[in-house]
Amino acid sequence: MKKSTIIVILIFVFAIVVAFKTNQSYALTDDSDKKMNVYLSNIKISQMQGNVYVPESPEVSDSSVKAFDVIIGSPNDYVTFTFDIVNNGDIGIEIDSVVKEMPKCFSIEYPEIVNDATLVCNNLDYSYFYTSSNDELSKNDVIEPHTKENITIKIGMKKESNIELNGEVQVVLYDTEFVFRKEQS
Repeated sequence: MKKSTIIVILIFVFAIVVAFKTNQSYALTDDSDKKMNVYLSNIKISQMQGNVYVPESPEVSDSSVKAFDVIIGSPNDYVTFTFDIVNNGDIGIEIDSVVKEMPKCFSIEYPEIVNDATLVCNNLDYSYFYTSSNDELSKNDVIEPHTKENITIKIGMKKESNIELNGEVQVVLYDTEFVFRKEQS
């Protein structure tokens, strides 16, 4: 083999190795440069049914729905709130978890009607779901880059509840924390 042929082959192999390494390095840099930019926004009351009362509407922070109260007086009472999960980042974001404490219920009648508070809490519909599909939020759900998902929170009595209340019940809802992570491939 001629010396010039060997040099051409070595240059060719060197070029392939450099191209491969450059491409690999670019892919790693590209993924690591992409940032998460996800937050909650635009919370508002969307529907009120019956004599439900909301003393103070909830607020959202970057990753939580802050604590709030709802007053329920009958099994047909409920309220819904909507808000957006906004992904302004360059990568898909997964819902790692939705951490919510169970609400507490208190009779606001005097004298207190403890049974009403127990009945409301035992028959409470407290859920988070996608407004467009009515599907409940789940771990590993993906919010695509540069999109937003509208979410509904519902607080009220379960439809199948056939109970009578003697007075109004205050439902105390605590902070709900959303934990997000980069989409797992």
